[in-house]
Amino acid sequence: GLDELTTHGRSRVIEVRDGRTSEWFVEAADVGLEAGSLEEIAGGDPADNAKVARAVLAGEPGPHREIALLNAGAAIFVGGGADDLGGGVEAARSAVDSGAAGRVLDQLTGAGAGGDPAPGAPHGL
Repeated sequence: GLDELTTHGRSRVIEVRDGRTSEWFVEAADVGLEAGSLEEIAGGDPADNAKVARAVLAGEPGPHREIALLNAGAAIFVGGGADDLGGGVEAARSAVDSGAAGRVLDQLTGAGAGGDPAPGAPHGL
């Protein structure tokens, strides 16, 4: 299995809120995303993965975008930026579709300004 939410089946979630835990499951369709297979989202070498990341942040449709939106949405939800996972996915979709997410990557890597990457930024993106 994966160590993140997946679009190729059901993901088990253990939510801790106000000192209580609850277990629930989510599938891609539950939050308006398309399911994909493990083969479609398999990673490659660092250069290939960087191309995929840039394509996702440029809004390119496909299975990589779907799983990225699901996990970014989960991060937004967990961080308090949305009331539920679906709201987090919508916020992530908006950030990608507006170009905001890609601009952040450009700022971190220095690609947008033609300068050097920010300290601690990943290289090769």
